[in-house]
Amino acid sequence: MFRGKDSNNKTGSIVVDIGTATTFDVISSDFEYLGGLIIPGPLTSFSSLLSNTSMIGKYELNYKSGILGKSTHDCLSIGFTQGNSKMIESLVLNIVNKYGKSYQTFITGGLTDIFKKYLPKNIYLINY
Repeated sequence: MFRGKDSNNKTGSIVVDIGTATTFDVISSDFEYLGGLIIPGPLTSFSSLLSNTSMIGKYELNYKSGILGKSTHDCLSIGFTQGNSKMIESLVLNIVNKYGKSYQTFITGGLTDIFKKYLPKNIYLINY
């Protein structure tokens, strides 16, 4: 999984923690912290949407796959799963394009089980 300082593996790491906030931390192959991002987490954003949108009303989140929904319920569910997973995938791709191709990407955090099936297979899950 993560390499120690003496490792011969010369890839950097992108660690995405999906929880109250979604954070990205980027570490170079030389173990230098390159920087990160902090974004409101999926449930934080979703809760804000519900509390600030009077027409939606009460809603129990479920996790749907697909591209488009036909009902408000389906649109919210698909938007939640697809929107967040595509945001993660796109930001990882932007980081790799900017800093080089030699990165392994790991996801962790309380919501990883929801999103792992929507993310590319080359993004590794860290269970804790």
